[in-house]
Amino acid sequence: MSIKEILNYSLIETNNLHITVYNLLMVALILIITEIIIWVLHRIFKKKIYPKPNIDIGKSYTIYRLIKYFLWITAILLVLQTIGLKVTFILAGSAALLVGLGLGLQEIFRDIVSGLILLFERNMKINDVVEVEEAIGKVKEIGFRTTKVETRDNIIHIIPNSKFITREVIN
Repeated sequence: MSIKEILNYSLIETNNLHITVYNLLMVALILIITEIIIWVLHRIFKKKIYPKPNIDIGKSYTIYRLIKYFLWITAILLVLQTIGLKVTFILAGSAALLVGLGLGLQEIFRDIVSGLILLFERNMKINDVVEVEEAIGKVKEIGFRTTKVETRDNIIHIIPNSKFITREVIN
């Protein structure tokens, strides 16, 4: 049995799907390359390879996460295309689902966008003392969706980021 025959050996065969050993090897290669790229980016953004003192940790984390999500979505689409599924049908079919999901998750999307605005505009940074609604304390963490504020009593308030954008905040 030659290498060409092994690579073309059919593992799963249906009317719409034909998976061979070659397809599985390509899927593994795509996933390994994606994981290696993300590992390198993680090292870069954690300032182990190329430290830059003027880049804020929050911005660095945000950029890293956005790139990571984009790479994984691209890798998944490439994997689906490699095994023979029509990605265009999947994307078109998911459009209606995403509209319904978007309507149901408006608050979460609002918080995520607000978190990105907070991280990029730098109106508020880690260790700033802020007052928003009932909480006065030190900013401990600014995430995509929420911000953690620690009061003098060591109570951590988890506040949605949209409150920092839409409400009055004293910094």
